[in-house]
Amino acid sequence: MNVPNLQGVDQLVISTLDTNGRGKQMIADRSAYAASPVIVDATVGLIPYVMGNPTYAPTGVTWVEEGAGTADAVIVMMNVTRGGPPSLDNEYVRTIIAPHTGLTLRIPSVPDASYNPAMIDQIAGTHALVTATGGYDTLRGKAFSVANVVETAKLDGRVTMSYAGNPPTR
Repeated sequence: MNVPNLQGVDQLVISTLDTNGRGKQMIADRSAYAASPVIVDATVGLIPYVMGNPTYAPTGVTWVEEGAGTADAVIVMMNVTRGGPPSLDNEYVRTIIAPHTGLTLRIPSVPDASYNPAMIDQIAGTHALVTATGGYDTLRGKAFSVANVVETAKLDGRVTMSYAGNPPTR
């Protein structure tokens, strides 16, 4: 395929590293487009792997990590099915991005109590650790405007996402 020699545009290269049961990491590099081969060193900037499935509760999420590196943020997408009698709004998805401070994320309460998980609700979801050029503030500013948080990589920057199972995407 012939690609035109474009000037002044970005390219986003996304690579996925699967360690055969240890975990997965998705690495996104954004740079100025050049009509030449792209080389991504997938060993640079790795963060801890998320091991197994996180545990979801109405008050928080807990998980296990393994490996070196430091994450800037944790992103959680919770699929909540309400317990009790069925209604038109029996299910909802709640996405949270927060600074990475350990192996747990406390679920903040929101003013509309109907979107706070309860003990009788069923909670499932996806979870990932994330690091980015520019840190948590860079991620937070764009995380909800893209389908996948790795798309927030800024020019000449990188975003790495570590997850088990499927990555959190909208």
